[in-house]
Amino acid sequence: MLRRTNQFVVLIAIYLSIVSCNDDKETPEVPQPSFDIKGTVTDPITGNESDWNTNVVDVKFNAQGLSFKAGIDGDTIFVAVESVDSGMYIVDGTSLLSEMNQYKAFSPVDSTFTLYTYQADGNGGIIFNILNNDPIKQRVGGFFSAEYFNPINNSDFFRLNDAEFTFSYAPPPGEPGFVPGVGFISFIKDGLPQVFPAATGINDGDTLIVLQGITSVTTFPSINLNLADTLGVDTFFFGEGNNVISANYVQSLGGNISAFIADSGFVIITMHDTISNDISGQFSFKALNESGTDSIYLNAGAFEMNYID
Repeated sequence: MLRRTNQFVVLIAIYLSIVSCNDDKETPEVPQPSFDIKGTVTDPITGNESDWNTNVVDVKFNAQGLSFKAGIDGDTIFVAVESVDSGMYIVDGTSLLSEMNQYKAFSPVDSTFTLYTYQADGNGGIIFNILNNDPIKQRVGGFFSAEYFNPINNSDFFRLNDAEFTFSYAPPPGEPGFVPGVGFISFIKDGLPQVFPAATGINDGDTLIVLQGITSVTTFPSINLNLADTLGVDTFFFGEGNNVISANYVQSLGGNISAFIADSGFVIITMHDTISNDISGQFSFKALNESGTDSIYLNAGAFEMNYID
């Protein structure tokens, strides 16, 4: 059974960098992920087009395929295809990876997100064309077009046109360059985004997966998301007697350390691969301090993590 806890979990990310080489060949350098997108985006209201360029990205290649997320001005596009091989990939609402393809638009006016996905009637999707793939340097390039719809009104849309891309991708788990136990946690508190780009995850060996974001070993704020290791894709609610999820947030204001424990809200598990130990999802919750006299709200939360057994 999960317990509410204020214990901090500090993990050491182990970098696997052992590469074998022959005497007569140079060992290829393990590439660092890099990324660039250049395209145009169509405004859903006016239909006008504007440039959409970014190099803020996270790229992953594993057994599921190639996936990346690219950000610009608080907005994030998520794209996933089943391979890095050269060729054309058509992704729509019927595709196996369809749930991993979406666009999250951030509004600086009220600090809210709008999630764009595939239209209910089947319209929208991605045409992803990999023109070249270098398996030695692990670098791909090509172009893609993506169209997502607001699932609430089914008409408001986001469209990225003929976006050129080029990036190198990290090797799959178990290969040089993979960092087990590392991911990200982000959310909005008091109207301001908080991002932990080097969050850590561990399975306690029993029933608990602990995902933790912390600025450093000795400073705050920090956040713990505690999840049952059996959770599948679903929505789970915080509350009394819940033995599958819990969370806490710790901050330091004026030298005073305050711990807050999630009291209400939810966690949505969008993906959990118990073989590769990859997990991702979203969350929002209200948390109370230990005396119940003060509360905080963490909204529009997201996490993507590989955790260590």
